[in-house]
Amino acid sequence: MRTRTHTSPRIKPLGLFLLGLLAMGLAASGCGDDFGTECSLPDNDAVRAACRSAVDETTNEEEQSSCVVENIVECDARICARYRGSQPFCTVRCDGPSDTSCPQSAFCAEFVIGTGNYYCVKSELEGR
Repeated sequence: MRTRTHTSPRIKPLGLFLLGLLAMGLAASGCGDDFGTECSLPDNDAVRAACRSAVDETTNEEEQSSCVVENIVECDARICARYRGSQPFCTVRCDGPSDTSCPQSAFCAEFVIGTGNYYCVKSELEGR
């Protein structure tokens, strides 16, 4: 007489690996549902130096700096930015001035000129 044993289905290692990749991809895509909400920049010397205001030597006027800090857990896309002295806000990456994919009618700007790194900026900050 033959007996059958019932085994529970197992996820094979390759299937588990692919499932993990899918989960990481979804997490990394950072939907940006919280775009524009306030966030907190770390309080350290590097961030203070990058986000400080400077005085334009030709006009003698104060210029507000823009800065971006990545790996901020408060934000869905893990990016917190300050645009020309604004309050810090959650943002997402974009591809350049002609990119129209920014949420909520925002615009795409290069925060630090010459770096080639573009991020979405809240529309109410345009013209700052």
